Amino acid sequence: MFNGVFHRKSALIASVAVVAGLLSAAPAAAAAQPGSVKTWGDGYPRGVVVAKGGVNIRSAPSHVGSTWRGNVGRSEVIDLVCKVCGTDVLGNGIWFKLRDGDYVTARYVKNVDYVPWC
Repeated sequence: MFNGVFHRKSALIASVAVVAGLLSAAPAAAAAQPGSVKTWGDGYPRGVVVAKGGVNIRSAPSHVGSTWRGNVGRSEVIDLVCKVCGTDVLGNGIWFKLRDGDYVTARYVKNVDYVPWC
């Protein structure tokens, strides 16, 4: 009988510890919500290029019919202004607008901060 009570108390303590751990992690998740944009000194959210060959810079949020403006290499950090819907690139139709008004596909850029819609 003693072992049954002991195991139930242990299970209860373990459950409370798990719930407490989940609750303490909640503020970290809240940091990624809109309105929590990091200000890196200039107010722009950042993105990191993740594609091996880098990402093409385009004049419009499309890889068809827009002018190629250059390329940003892998692991480069870029300033983002906002995001828009554009042509689909391998299942991702979101494009990031850059500070100079050009665009890169979000398919190959990992946003480090929350990026608002344009």
